[in-house]
Amino acid sequence: MEYKFSTASKTCMLCKHDFNELEFFMSALTSIKKQSDDENQTNNDDNKGFYTSEFYRLDLCLDCWDKQIKDRYFSYWQMQRAPKPKLPALKDLEFLWQLFYQAKSIIEDQEIEHPEDKLKEAEQFAYISALGLMRMKQLKHAAYENDDDGEYLIFTQTGTKNRVKVKDPKIDAPTLAKLEEKMEKLCEERFTE
Repeated sequence: MEYKFSTASKTCMLCKHDFNELEFFMSALTSIKKQSDDENQTNNDDNKGFYTSEFYRLDLCLDCWDKQIKDRYFSYWQMQRAPKPKLPALKDLEFLWQLFYQAKSIIEDQEIEHPEDKLKEAEQFAYISALGLMRMKQLKHAAYENDDDGEYLIFTQTGTKNRVKVKDPKIDAPTLAKLEEKMEKLCEERFTE
């Protein structure tokens, strides 16, 4: 006989507590006796009260588990809620906005004299994150502007009239690969802190 059990629940089945990321909880199999629905069964006295046993899965937080009588379970084991999947940097909306605003603040901060290479990298990160945000439909390209400093892309923030100006740093392929690698490292650091 083959049994099929449900996957782990996201909440405690008794107190309805939502399991947090990496939280431990207990899973158990318990059985329910059920009167057989066998259509071939005759109604003679030998088959009266014929029961089958069905198993079902129960997921409980550790507090509720401590209050339970363990002997009533056929089998039990400890589980841990899986971590949230880590998105690649260019698909992580929160990270892209954070990187965009940090880069823009470095570029626009006139009071601090930043080294040329730091300003150049900030322009590159602002540009890449803006393109990522445009791909995720958070920014919409509105226009181009040219001035003595170079070419700029003008974006509007979706759902608002906010306009954002980003310099096109003319990134070549090898530089782009290095920047994407650095972005992935920066994005990963957020999960290890």
